[in-house]
Amino acid sequence: MSKEWKIVKTLGPSKGADLIGCRLVQTEFGFEFEKPDKSKLSSKSGLMPTLPFDFSQFDYKGSYWTITVEATETGKDDKEAVGRWKTSKAGTPADEDGTWVAQAGGKGEEIDGEATAASA
Repeated sequence: MSKEWKIVKTLGPSKGADLIGCRLVQTEFGFEFEKPDKSKLSSKSGLMPTLPFDFSQFDYKGSYWTITVEATETGKDDKEAVGRWKTSKAGTPADEDGTWVAQAGGKGEEIDGEATAASA
């Protein structure tokens, strides 16, 4: 049985909005980070990695991303997952970072009306 959370909110520079709709999926073999179309971007093996954990860096929408999962089964009714993101262009250190919030069930609902909130 797998659990799934869909990113519905990012904070930080506007580049973070590229993650809206991406999914965090807990499988019997660990965790996967997926595009909105459910194709895998990165995985973390192990039945339950110790939180927080990082996915291996991956290329998505022309940038290299590092995704950190800080907590799962948190927030209202324990149905949210939260973490951090960093992104950079090829050959450069991370040039943007921020946080993300995902909801269980993949409903993609807005949180406080800020589904694509960004701050400097």
